[in-house]
Formats: sequence, C-alpha cells, structure tokens
Amino acid sequence: MRVLILLAISCAAHAVGLQPSGFLESQESPHPKPVTSKLDGSEISTPLLIYGSVVCFVATLIVAIFWRQGWTIMLPVMMYIGALSTMTIQLREIFAVQEFNFPRFVTATHFLGAAMVTGIILTVERQLGKSITIINAPTFFRGVLPAAICFTLSLGMANLGIAYTNAHFYEMVEGGTVLITSAILFLSGKPTPLILVSILMVTMMGQSLCWSGELNFSLIGLVLLLLSAVCRSTKGVLNQLLMSSDGTMQSLRPIELTFYNSVTCLFMMGPCALIVEGRAPFHRLATSQFDVFRALLLSVFTACVIQVSGATVIQSIGAVAAQLTGSIKGFLSVLGAWAALGEVITSKQWVGYMIVITSIAAYNRVDSMLKEAAAKKKDECENSITK
Repeated sequence: MRVLILLAISCAAHAVGLQPSGFLESQESPHPKPVTSKLDGSEISTPLLIYGSVVCFVATLIVAIFWRQGWTIMLPVMMYIGALSTMTIQLREIFAVQEFNFPRFVTATHFLGAAMVTGIILTVERQLGKSITIINAPTFFRGVLPAAICFTLSLGMANLGIAYTNAHFYEMVEGGTVLITSAILFLSGKPTPLILVSILMVTMMGQSLCWSGELNFSLIGLVLLLLSAVCRSTKGVLNQLLMSSDGTMQSLRPIELTFYNSVTCLFMMGPCALIVEGRAPFHRLATSQFDVFRALLLSVFTACVIQVSGATVIQSIGAVAAQLTGSIKGFLSVLGAWAALGEVITSKQWVGYMIVITSIAAYNRVDSMLKEAAAKKKDECENSITK
C-alpha cells in the first residue's frame, strides 16, 4: 500500500504539469469567428443560439430517459453533465487565456474547495442533529484510500499518455472505459447482463466516431492510457461499493464520500503542488487581475458540483451507467467550443454522438426493466415462502 501511495504521488507530481501545454497548443490555431444573426435589431451569435437549444434538448432528453426514476436522479444527472461539459472550457480559460500555468495548484484547490464545502455542509447537518458517518479504518484502507490512489494514478497516467500520443488518441481510448468498468464489476462478483454489454459495445463504436483530428500512436502511450482507464473505472466501482450496504465497509452518503475522498486526495496532491510549484501560484494570484481569481474560483465551484453530483449519480444508477451517462458531456463540450471558439464539428462526430445518446437511453431503459423484473421475482419468492 505504501508503494502505491508513493507511486501515485510521484506520478501525479511528474505528469499533471503536462496538461496545460496541451491546452496552450490547442489555442495556437486560429478559429473562425462565430456567425451572428440579427434579431429585433440586435446581433446574436448563431452558434450560441444553437448551443442553448441543444442544452435544452439534452435536458429534455435526460428527463425522458430518467423519468421513471424521478427528479431525485434527473437533477443530479443534469448537474453532473452540465458541470462536466463546462469544466474543459473553464480549464482552457485558466491555462490558455489567463496563462495561469500551475496545474498542480489548480487540482489541489479543487480538492480543497470540495473538502471545505462538503465539510461545512456536514457540520451544519451535525448541528441540526443528523447522524454523520465517521469512517473506520477498514472503510478507509479498503475503500477511500484505494479510490484516492486510483484517481491520482488515473490523472497522472492520462497526462503521461497524452504526452506520448495526443488528445485525439486519448478520446478514442476513453471510449472503452465503460467496458472496463463492466469487467471490474464482473471480477468483483457483480456481472453485467449480456444485453447491457452489447449496448455498451455499440456505445463504444459511437464514441470512436466522436473524436476528430490526427492520431499519434505510441505503444507506451496506449498502455498508459489503458492503465489510466482501469484506475478511473476502479475508482468508480470503489465509490459504488462505498455507498452500498454490503457489510464489509460502512455505507457512506454522496456528500460524505465526497468529503473523505477530497481530503484524502488533497493530502496527496497538496504537497506535490507546494514542492514543485512553490509560492509562485500565490504570488501570481496576488499580483494579477481579478479575472484569474474569478476563473479559478469558478472552476473550484464546478469541481465541487462534479464530485457531489457524480457520487449521487453513481449511488442511484451504478458506476457503469454513470460513466455512460457522462459521455453526453463530450457532446456539450464540443458544442461549447464551437459556440465560444468557432471550432468545427464534423458529420462523423454528429453521427457518433447520436449513437451515444441513443445507447444511453436504451441502456437505462433495459437496465430499469431488468431491475424491475428482478424485484418482482424477489417479491414472488418472498410471498411464496411466507405462504
């Protein structure tokens, strides 16, 4: 376990700093200005109008997909996808526009912000008399700490893999994450039905159409990206187990899980930021305009939303369905880049995202039907026993 912790810290310390260069390089090529149209005498960006319409369409689609589960699931899913889709744009603003080239510090502030927000909420709940779970050693060492290590390793290996290849190759490999998660659940004794696996394979085919640009293949990069996907999937499965009552670990609520995960990751990433980047980020914040602090604070808020809503979605629909549903964020991110930066969306990407969205709806519907059938069969067995 100590070796894994040291590996996670060293990997993150070495690799997280590679991300901003990718963001900076992506800004070098000029993009066409968004087309504008006049409406009642004022100019309105046509891509922004379309983007707003697509956001409303996706929200309506989420309502249609998760209508049976109710608003307790629909709202977290909307928040999760919305926050994921805006995080990439916010990071571009921090690293490329504001040139705040301190990725370790940014990541540490995300963990710090999530820990502070969830910690305050838990403190208020405790003052109001609500029971708060204080994790014991087995829950920490079997669940929380491995999840934090997997998250740190996935972050570092992903950035190292991108350094050996490029972001387009990363997008292609990322499409197989849902199948990896399904395989990890199978190894943990929770197999996914074959019909759902077939839907995941169709989704993977659709995601392979969503990336654009020239691929830069590297065997080392491929291995690193696959390991990153395995670590990311393992983290999702561990979070699912931490929020379920299986008897081996304490059952945590999403807000509690976010707090413990954030604090653990902060103790791993915080020292890396201080050792590698030193006081430079603090000096830059103190001497820069408010725009830098505003962009950083906005990204911290978005990170808090991602972690809390993501944990809620995993608890409600499972790790596989949560990752599958999160694929919609790519659609909104691409549209956001198109609206804000004028980036081009190819017809192949349109087809790919339509396949992904359709697969998400099919997966959720079939999964709900299977769960309802299993619950009905369980009730019939219990009734027959009581008779």
